[in-house]
Amino acid sequence: MAIAHFASEGKPFVVGGSDAIAELLYYLDAGAIAIVIDKSGPANWPIFDYVLAKTPREKLTEVI
Repeated sequence: MAIAHFASEGKPFVVGGSDAIAELLYYLDAGAIAIVIDKSGPANWPIFDYVLAKTPREKLTEVI
């Protein structure tokens, strides 16, 4: 419900973790713009650069 609420306000919403990875469609249908599949965290900055339409710092990886 929280994802749907934030997404309905036009805010990009990125999720991650084992729940999101296991239930991809649930989160995407709720409005998540990306699902992080790299649990170590280094993929986060390039994902946010992409979502916020900024110049990428490095190659976008580990995201659905």
